[in-house]
Amino acid sequence: MSREETKFNMDISKDQAEEMKERGTASQKSRGLQPSSGSLDEVKLPSPAEEELMKAAGTASQTRKPKN
Repeated sequence: MSREETKFNMDISKDQAEEMKERGTASQKSRGLQPSSGSLDEVKLPSPAEEELMKAAGTASQTRKPKN
C-alpha cells in the first residue's frame, strides 16, 4: 500500500504515514526481527526466533484460557 493510499484509508497525512512506518520498522529491529519490504506480494517466512516467539505466545494464551 502506498503512502497516498494510507492517507486516504486512514485519513492521515503522508508525513504521518511515513513516521508510522519508520516507528514500526524501528520496533521490529529492536525486537530482532527483519522488517519486510512492505510489498503485498511478498511472503515472509518467520525466522527461528520469530517462530519461538509465536510458539511461546500461543502456549501462554492457552494456559490463560478458562476451562469450561
